[in-house]
Amino acid sequence: TIAGLVYGLSRFKEHLEQNMSMSLRDFYYMHKVKSVQDVLKISEQTETNRMINLCERMIRHEGASVPREELGVVSSPKGTFYGDVTLSDLSGKKLNCNAAGEYGWFISSRPFDVKIHDINIDAAVFVEKEAMSRNLIELGLPESLKIGVGSLFGQPGRNMRGWIRKLADAQVPILVLVDMSPWSLRIFSTIKSNSIELSNIRGLATPETKLLGLTTDDFWGRNGMLKDIEHSLETMSKSDVKCAQQNRNIPAISEDPL
Repeated sequence: TIAGLVYGLSRFKEHLEQNMSMSLRDFYYMHKVKSVQDVLKISEQTETNRMINLCERMIRHEGASVPREELGVVSSPKGTFYGDVTLSDLSGKKLNCNAAGEYGWFISSRPFDVKIHDINIDAAVFVEKEAMSRNLIELGLPESLKIGVGSLFGQPGRNMRGWIRKLADAQVPILVLVDMSPWSLRIFSTIKSNSIELSNIRGLATPETKLLGLTTDDFWGRNGMLKDIEHSLETMSKSDVKCAQQNRNIPAISEDPL
Protein backbone atom coordinates (compact mmCIF):
# COMPACT_ATOMS: atom_id res chain seq x y z
CA THR A 1 0.00 0.00 0.00
CA ILE A 2 0.99 3.65 -0.34
CA ALA A 3 0.82 4.03 3.43
CA GLY A 4 3.18 1.09 3.83
CA LEU A 5 5.68 2.54 1.36
CA VAL A 6 5.61 5.94 3.04
CA TYR A 7 6.17 4.37 6.45
CA GLY A 8 9.00 2.19 5.13
CA LEU A 9 10.74 5.10 3.41
CA SER A 10 10.49 7.16 6.60
CA ARG A 11 12.25 4.38 8.52
CA PHE A 12 15.00 4.21 5.90
CA LYS A 13 15.50 7.97 6.09
CA GLU A 14 15.58 7.96 9.89
CA HIS A 15 18.19 5.20 10.07
CA LEU A 16 20.41 6.74 7.40
CA GLU A 17 20.35 10.12 9.13
CA GLN A 18 21.54 8.41 12.32
CA ASN A 19 24.16 6.29 10.49
CA MET A 20 22.31 3.18 11.60
CA SER A 21 21.51 -0.02 9.73
CA MET A 22 18.73 -2.57 10.05
CA SER A 23 18.14 -6.17 9.05
CA LEU A 24 15.15 -7.54 7.17
CA ARG A 25 13.91 -8.87 10.50
CA ASP A 26 14.33 -5.46 12.16
CA PHE A 27 12.23 -3.87 9.42
CA TYR A 28 9.52 -6.44 10.00
CA TYR A 29 9.42 -5.80 13.75
CA MET A 30 9.03 -2.07 13.10
CA HIS A 31 5.69 -2.97 11.57
CA LYS A 32 4.60 -4.90 14.66
CA VAL A 33 4.32 -1.77 16.82
CA LYS A 34 0.63 -1.58 17.70
CA SER A 35 0.01 1.87 16.22
CA VAL A 36 1.57 0.73 12.92
CA GLN A 37 0.03 -2.73 12.97
CA ASP A 38 -3.46 -1.28 13.43
CA VAL A 39 -3.07 0.60 10.15
CA LEU A 40 -0.88 -1.61 7.95
CA LYS A 41 -1.95 -5.00 9.37
CA ILE A 42 1.30 -6.79 8.52
CA SER A 43 1.12 -10.47 9.52
CA GLU A 44 4.29 -12.05 8.03
CA GLN A 45 7.85 -10.99 7.27
CA THR A 46 7.40 -11.96 3.62
CA GLU A 47 5.14 -8.91 3.30
CA THR A 48 7.79 -6.46 4.52
CA ASN A 49 10.46 -8.25 2.46
CA ARG A 50 8.34 -7.66 -0.64
CA MET A 51 8.06 -4.01 0.32
CA ILE A 52 11.85 -3.68 0.46
CA ASN A 53 12.20 -5.48 -2.88
CA LEU A 54 9.69 -3.05 -4.36
CA CYS A 55 11.67 -0.09 -3.03
CA GLU A 56 14.84 -1.48 -4.59
CA ARG A 57 13.12 -1.50 -7.96
CA MET A 58 11.31 1.83 -7.62
CA ILE A 59 14.07 4.03 -6.23
CA ARG A 60 16.60 4.91 -8.91
CA HIS A 61 19.81 6.89 -9.09
CA GLU A 62 21.20 7.90 -12.48
CA GLY A 63 18.81 5.44 -14.11
CA ALA A 64 19.84 2.40 -12.03
CA SER A 65 18.03 0.64 -9.20
CA VAL A 66 19.36 1.41 -5.74
CA PRO A 67 20.36 -1.68 -3.68
CA ARG A 68 18.75 -1.92 -0.26
CA GLU A 69 22.14 -1.64 1.43
CA GLU A 70 22.16 2.00 0.39
CA LEU A 71 18.82 2.36 2.17
CA GLY A 72 20.39 0.97 5.34
CA VAL A 73 18.85 -2.52 5.07
CA VAL A 74 21.70 -5.02 5.28
CA SER A 75 22.28 -8.76 5.52
CA SER A 76 24.57 -10.52 7.97
CA PRO A 77 28.15 -10.21 6.67
CA LYS A 78 29.46 -13.26 4.84
CA GLY A 79 32.88 -13.91 3.35
CA THR A 80 36.47 -12.77 3.85
CA PHE A 81 39.15 -11.14 1.69
CA TYR A 82 42.92 -11.34 2.09
CA GLY A 83 45.33 -9.25 0.05
CA ASP A 84 47.27 -6.01 -0.16
CA VAL A 85 44.28 -3.69 -0.41
CA THR A 86 43.95 -0.73 1.95
CA LEU A 87 40.45 0.54 2.73
CA SER A 88 38.26 2.25 5.29
CA ASP A 89 34.70 1.30 6.17
CA LEU A 90 31.87 3.18 7.91
CA SER A 91 33.84 3.18 11.16
CA GLY A 92 36.35 5.47 9.45
CA LYS A 93 39.22 3.20 10.44
CA LYS A 94 41.81 2.47 7.75
CA LEU A 95 43.01 -1.13 7.44
CA ASN A 96 44.91 -3.42 5.09
CA CYS A 97 43.15 -6.65 4.16
CA ASN A 98 46.28 -8.77 4.62
CA ALA A 99 46.76 -7.44 8.15
CA ALA A 100 43.17 -7.56 9.36
CA GLY A 101 43.43 -11.08 10.73
CA GLU A 102 44.86 -14.48 9.99
CA TYR A 103 42.69 -14.94 6.91
CA GLY A 104 41.84 -11.36 6.05
CA TRP A 105 39.08 -8.81 6.33
CA PHE A 106 35.51 -9.87 7.10
CA ILE A 107 33.51 -8.25 4.29
CA SER A 108 31.35 -5.32 5.42
CA SER A 109 27.56 -5.60 5.27
CA ARG A 110 27.63 -2.27 3.42
CA PRO A 111 30.34 -2.67 0.75
CA PHE A 112 29.02 0.28 -1.23
CA ASP A 113 30.15 2.57 1.60
CA VAL A 114 33.67 1.12 1.77
CA LYS A 115 36.38 3.45 0.46
CA ILE A 116 39.42 1.88 -1.22
CA HIS A 117 42.64 3.86 -0.70
CA ASP A 118 45.32 1.68 -2.26
CA ILE A 119 45.48 -1.54 -4.31
CA ASN A 120 48.65 -3.60 -4.71
CA ILE A 121 47.32 -6.80 -6.26
CA ASP A 122 47.27 -7.87 -9.89
CA ALA A 123 44.07 -9.93 -9.60
CA ALA A 124 41.56 -11.23 -7.07
CA VAL A 125 40.63 -14.93 -6.83
CA PHE A 126 37.36 -15.80 -5.11
CA VAL A 127 37.14 -19.37 -3.86
CA GLU A 128 33.97 -21.33 -3.16
CA LYS A 129 35.21 -23.26 -0.13
CA GLU A 130 36.66 -21.59 2.95
CA ALA A 131 39.12 -24.43 3.51
CA MET A 132 40.66 -24.03 0.05
CA SER A 133 41.02 -20.26 0.33
CA ARG A 134 42.62 -20.76 3.76
CA ASN A 135 45.14 -23.19 2.24
CA LEU A 136 46.04 -20.70 -0.50
CA ILE A 137 46.76 -18.08 2.15
CA GLU A 138 48.76 -20.54 4.28
CA LEU A 139 50.87 -21.40 1.23
CA GLY A 140 51.72 -17.72 0.80
CA LEU A 141 50.24 -17.47 -2.70
CA PRO A 142 48.76 -13.98 -2.20
CA GLU A 143 52.26 -12.65 -1.55
CA SER A 144 54.15 -14.72 -4.15
CA LEU A 145 51.61 -14.18 -6.93
CA LYS A 146 50.54 -10.70 -5.82
CA ILE A 147 46.86 -11.59 -5.71
CA GLY A 148 43.95 -11.18 -3.37
CA VAL A 149 42.09 -14.26 -2.13
CA GLY A 150 38.44 -14.12 -1.17
CA SER A 151 36.49 -16.88 0.57
CA LEU A 152 32.88 -17.07 -0.62
CA PHE A 153 31.70 -19.57 2.03
CA GLY A 154 29.46 -21.17 -0.60
CA GLN A 155 26.91 -19.09 -2.46
CA PRO A 156 28.16 -15.48 -2.14
CA GLY A 157 26.14 -13.06 -0.06
CA ARG A 158 25.04 -9.66 -1.31
CA ASN A 159 27.87 -8.01 0.62
CA MET A 160 30.47 -10.18 -1.12
CA ARG A 161 28.96 -9.57 -4.56
CA GLY A 162 29.03 -5.83 -3.87
CA TRP A 163 32.70 -6.03 -2.79
CA ILE A 164 33.63 -7.97 -5.93
CA ARG A 165 31.91 -5.33 -8.07
CA LYS A 166 33.81 -2.61 -6.22
CA LEU A 167 37.16 -4.28 -6.91
CA ALA A 168 36.25 -4.73 -10.58
CA ASP A 169 35.36 -1.03 -10.80
CA ALA A 170 38.88 -0.36 -9.51
CA GLN A 171 40.23 -2.34 -12.52
CA VAL A 172 41.13 -5.48 -10.56
CA PRO A 173 40.67 -8.64 -12.70
CA ILE A 174 38.20 -11.01 -11.03
CA LEU A 175 38.67 -14.81 -11.11
CA VAL A 176 36.42 -17.47 -9.55
CA LEU A 177 37.57 -20.92 -8.40
CA VAL A 178 34.79 -23.40 -7.65
CA ASP A 179 34.26 -27.17 -7.56
CA MET A 180 33.41 -28.99 -10.80
CA SER A 181 29.81 -29.37 -9.65
CA PRO A 182 26.84 -27.99 -11.63
CA TRP A 183 25.77 -26.29 -8.40
CA SER A 184 29.18 -24.65 -8.08
CA LEU A 185 28.83 -23.23 -11.57
CA ARG A 186 25.71 -21.49 -10.24
CA ILE A 187 27.99 -19.68 -7.80
CA PHE A 188 30.07 -18.41 -10.72
CA SER A 189 26.87 -17.41 -12.52
CA THR A 190 25.61 -15.45 -9.51
CA ILE A 191 28.82 -13.43 -9.32
CA LYS A 192 28.87 -12.80 -13.05
CA SER A 193 25.23 -11.88 -13.67
CA ASN A 194 23.59 -11.78 -10.21
CA SER A 195 20.61 -13.90 -9.22
CA ILE A 196 17.54 -13.88 -11.45
CA GLU A 197 15.50 -12.16 -8.74
CA LEU A 198 18.03 -9.32 -8.34
CA SER A 199 19.27 -9.06 -11.93
CA ASN A 200 18.23 -5.41 -12.26
CA ILE A 201 19.78 -4.20 -8.99
CA ARG A 202 22.87 -2.04 -9.46
CA GLY A 203 26.23 -3.06 -8.05
CA LEU A 204 25.68 -6.78 -7.44
CA ALA A 205 26.91 -8.28 -10.73
CA THR A 206 30.37 -8.42 -12.29
CA PRO A 207 30.01 -9.49 -15.96
CA GLU A 208 33.76 -9.38 -16.56
CA THR A 209 34.36 -12.20 -14.06
CA LYS A 210 36.40 -15.14 -15.43
CA LEU A 211 36.04 -18.79 -14.40
CA LEU A 212 39.42 -20.09 -13.25
CA GLY A 213 38.16 -23.64 -12.68
CA LEU A 214 37.56 -26.38 -11.96
CA THR A 215 36.49 -27.68 -15.38
CA THR A 216 36.39 -31.05 -17.12
CA ASP A 217 39.62 -30.13 -18.94
CA ASP A 218 41.41 -30.06 -15.59
CA PHE A 219 40.68 -33.79 -15.31
CA TRP A 220 40.37 -35.08 -18.86
CA GLY A 221 42.17 -32.52 -21.01
CA ARG A 222 45.45 -33.39 -22.72
CA ASN A 223 47.37 -31.50 -20.05
CA GLY A 224 44.85 -31.94 -17.28
CA MET A 225 46.62 -31.19 -14.03
CA LEU A 226 44.15 -33.29 -12.02
CA LYS A 227 43.94 -36.39 -14.22
CA ASP A 228 45.72 -38.51 -11.62
CA ILE A 229 42.93 -37.97 -9.09
CA GLU A 230 39.99 -38.62 -11.40
CA HIS A 231 39.05 -41.50 -9.08
CA SER A 232 38.17 -38.96 -6.36
CA LEU A 233 35.22 -37.57 -8.31
CA GLU A 234 31.74 -38.46 -7.05
CA THR A 235 29.00 -39.83 -9.28
CA MET A 236 26.39 -37.24 -10.19
CA SER A 237 22.97 -37.67 -8.64
CA LYS A 238 19.71 -37.14 -10.52
CA SER A 239 19.43 -33.64 -9.08
CA ASP A 240 23.02 -32.91 -10.19
CA VAL A 241 22.22 -34.00 -13.74
CA LYS A 242 19.05 -31.89 -13.74
CA CYS A 243 21.01 -28.89 -12.52
CA ALA A 244 23.67 -29.39 -15.23
CA GLN A 245 20.95 -29.51 -17.91
CA GLN A 246 19.39 -26.32 -16.56
CA ASN A 247 22.79 -24.63 -16.60
CA ARG A 248 22.70 -24.83 -20.39
CA ASN A 249 19.97 -22.18 -20.31
CA ILE A 250 21.91 -19.78 -18.07
CA PRO A 251 23.81 -17.37 -20.37
CA ALA A 252 26.51 -16.60 -17.79
CA ILE A 253 27.44 -20.29 -17.89
CA SER A 254 26.55 -21.51 -21.38
CA GLU A 255 28.07 -18.50 -23.15
CA ASP A 256 31.25 -18.35 -21.10
CA PRO A 257 34.26 -18.90 -23.40
CA LEU A 258 35.96 -21.28 -20.95
